[in-house]
Amino acid sequence: ALMDECARRGEVAFPRRGAIVRPQKNPPEWRVNVTQLKNADGTAVDGTDADALSAAEVEGRRQVVEYLAFLRARVPGFERGYLLDIATQLGIRETRRMVGEYVLTRAADCASCVIDAQRPATSRLPGIRAPVRRGSSIRHGSWL
Repeated sequence: ALMDECARRGEVAFPRRGAIVRPQKNPPEWRVNVTQLKNADGTAVDGTDADALSAAEVEGRRQVVEYLAFLRARVPGFERGYLLDIATQLGIRETRRMVGEYVLTRAADCASCVIDAQRPATSRLPGIRAPVRRGSSIRHGSWL
């Protein structure tokens, strides 16, 4: 609400509405997730383009400084806040997608269908974030 109010008055221009603010184990420390990065034209950053990654990292650090100044000036309790750390590099999800002989679809996974030439799947396979249901399988030829 405070960020929106300041933005309406033209005091700040945040690329992301809202913030994730969470206390940490050490009581005076808080984790604040507020940056949102994109190319100057509004498109997504290409994680395979070194120049785009460099520009996004510079922009991310600029945003961190801007948000910290906002927190110090506007949020009670953050007046003496300081930056403890930031990510060393961008973490762009789904940067590289490879297509194998077979593309596993959500529909096929949800239906737990049986496909020829299957290999059993477990939740320990690299690239699988969520546990795999008992009885699920990944078709041979699919990239994980």
